[in-house]
Amino acid sequence: MSPRVRHPDPEASSAKAARLTVLLGDSRPAWHRQVDTLLEPQGVRTVSAFSGRDVMDALERPADRVHVAVLDENLEGMGGLQIARVLCEKPGSPPIVLLADAATGRNVLQQALALRVFSVLNKPVELNALLDTLARLVRRHYGNQWPGDASRN
Repeated sequence: MSPRVRHPDPEASSAKAARLTVLLGDSRPAWHRQVDTLLEPQGVRTVSAFSGRDVMDALERPADRVHVAVLDENLEGMGGLQIARVLCEKPGSPPIVLLADAATGRNVLQQALALRVFSVLNKPVELNALLDTLARLVRRHYGNQWPGDASRN
């Protein structure tokens, strides 16, 4: 099965627009489902990408206005750090949360900080840590307001 981008079914989602759109760049479909199930009731929409190319494709689609990119450093084709290098050159790119193996340690953290990655979370990712990180990111980057709220657009 080849990697592909999964979009939520517009019929299945609520009539209310997403408050926040989070791009999940990770090769594990079960993790995508788990995070989507956790975030969807909060009005947070997820866009799933299973490879580096899928991430870049999703970021180029205007209809998928991404507010946060959560990227695995080990994505197929183009890892999270490589994507961060590309995005740091593009104005208006979303903040990045990098998922890293604890074994890679200080090297990945130093590179991520140099690229102004918002946060690095160790894998396996604790969902509470992801929620806390997203809350901090919304406070810091979006002035504690949901960026997708119609009142702000």
